[in-house]
Amino acid sequence: MGRLEFSPSIAASIAESEVIFIAVPTPPNTDGSVDLTYIEKVAREIAQALQPEMGYKVIVDKSTVPVKTGEKVSQTIKHYAGPNVQFDIVSNPEFLREGCAVDDLLHRLWVLKDKKDSRLGPCLQTEHGRRPGIHRPETM
Repeated sequence: MGRLEFSPSIAASIAESEVIFIAVPTPPNTDGSVDLTYIEKVAREIAQALQPEMGYKVIVDKSTVPVKTGEKVSQTIKHYAGPNVQFDIVSNPEFLREGCAVDDLLHRLWVLKDKKDSRLGPCLQTEHGRRPGIHRPETM
């Protein structure tokens, strides 16, 4: 299996992945708040595909979202997934500087996670460490 693959099957992709990225638009609502509709939809789709026998998964929210969105994603997945599904949610928001977007994307400096889990650190370090010139992310 290569470093990056595309598939029309969400279930097959999730089954074969250790790290699952949510990268969807987060447009503003008319009142200025963030529309989380797309994130909610993807979280439900992930939840419906997750099975306990798939093992531990890391779900990374790449979208720029309000604080505590990771908790909402986690609650959604727990609600719609079957029992005993193992996962953690982390946030890796865009924070791209004008004129440096590609470099910032490829040379990520930080990953935000909500809790300390010994399974989480090595998985994220491996994912970021596979790219040449990438330093291990600073976990906040």
